[in-house]
Amino acid sequence: MSPLARAGALGGLLFAGAARYARQGLCRPWTRYASSNTLQLRPVFLSHHSDVLTKVLLAAVVIIAILAVLRFVRKHENTKDAVAKVLGTVGPARCLAAIKVVTALKQEANLRATVAVWDAIELPLVQALPDCPPSAKPILMNALDALAKATANRELAKRVMTLRNGLMS
Repeated sequence: MSPLARAGALGGLLFAGAARYARQGLCRPWTRYASSNTLQLRPVFLSHHSDVLTKVLLAAVVIIAILAVLRFVRKHENTKDAVAKVLGTVGPARCLAAIKVVTALKQEANLRATVAVWDAIELPLVQALPDCPPSAKPILMNALDALAKATANRELAKRVMTLRNGLMS
């Protein structure tokens, strides 16, 4: 589950808890005015009857959402830097840099981003295979195998396994 999905689920649980709290009458999201006999709905966080716990829950949801977005952005910047490193290096260093990228791709939830990154690194990685250090080959093979199993795109899985099988020979 991605961090953004976890944050959304936690925010949903917090919101559901706050709504249940309000429904039980522990805080009053409405008020009855003496001038009229009708109920007038007012937002809980603007009401003078609002509860401190509701404000704390709302602040927690906002903070969690901000942290999830920041983590999401930072993760994608790290992936871009790692891809640039794979494309910018030659020889054994390219093979070692590709291990980090392939491991990160396994955890990527966005299929289009995974395909785009793989398209960018596939040919340079094929060119670096003869120079790949023997100690790094099993690690790269395991990372490629895990990526092929994790991806839902059959074509991408075939391309990854073809490269993995090229490492074996």
